[in-house]
Amino acid sequence: MAIGPIHVEWLSRLARKGVFRSGHALIDLGPQDVQAPRGYIGEVARRHLDRGEAQTALEGAFDGEAFRPTGQPAFYRIFGASRYASIDLMDKRATYPFDLNAAVPEIGTFDVVTNFGTAEHVFDIGEAFRSMHRLVKPGGLTLHCMPAFAFIDHGFYNVHPVFFVELAKANAY
Repeated sequence: MAIGPIHVEWLSRLARKGVFRSGHALIDLGPQDVQAPRGYIGEVARRHLDRGEAQTALEGAFDGEAFRPTGQPAFYRIFGASRYASIDLMDKRATYPFDLNAAVPEIGTFDVVTNFGTAEHVFDIGEAFRSMHRLVKPGGLTLHCMPAFAFIDHGFYNVHPVFFVELAKANAY
């Protein structure tokens, strides 16, 4: 579970296109670590924030050159998030220690729900997707980055890209 340069560019492009609501609330399935160099994240931050805000975000996200274990809120502020939360049963950093194999209790809704490498590790993947559906606000955005092939020993599932097309159709996204 990690955010790499491809994820960062994806988030940056979405932010530049105005896809994220100003001051949006975001929830991660699993608190994600950023696996990209501080210098690169600094360049991205300066695309979206003024110099002072970019520096503050970098200081919150990184300890020297290493991503802070609790740097997610500062990282997502680069893309306009004003509220950050996460769900994970086993990760002590998670805001909500819930098992995604069961329905997530009522915790409110979020403008953005990220699934950057978590759902494939949940045995009841259907319940994880139902929870994501309940967590996202109407008109909100769910972002998924999951293995589709060639990761035979990674998690329980490789999810075919057509799944996301059918998921969107079935839920009128």
